[in-house]
Amino acid sequence: EALGQLHNAFPTVFSQEDRAALQSFLAEDRVEIRDEEPASSQEEHEAASSTPEQVFSPDVVQQSAEELLQNAGAVFTVQTVVTPEPSGFAHITNIVFATAEGDTMVDFTLDTVTGTASHIALRGEVLPYRLSLERLVAWLRE
Repeated sequence: EALGQLHNAFPTVFSQEDRAALQSFLAEDRVEIRDEEPASSQEEHEAASSTPEQVFSPDVVQQSAEELLQNAGAVFTVQTVVTPEPSGFAHITNIVFATAEGDTMVDFTLDTVTGTASHIALRGEVLPYRLSLERLVAWLRE
């Protein structure tokens, strides 16, 4: 009865499918309950919706990324691009590190909150693991 009153008060809120389901519900004494999502997906969705995602301004991400890279000994060139994301990640392209083999250009995604690098592209190969920025620099210099 309450659903019927809501429907009458706000007819544009209900989709055609909702109206049909409501009519069917009101006409019958039984209700069919369906689980639309697998339990694991539903749990992930609930966890994601209960944890608000932090949003960072592009300027803050840019500044944090540049500071982390400078502290790690990176060399910025005219080809270096730092692309900030609201999630706190920055896509780093064409950054240079001094290595035993000479200057090495690297691309990667930098998490400016944790200081970790992922999706590391080196000499045309993408490395499948995540490293702290300090560990990445040490590994490049080995």
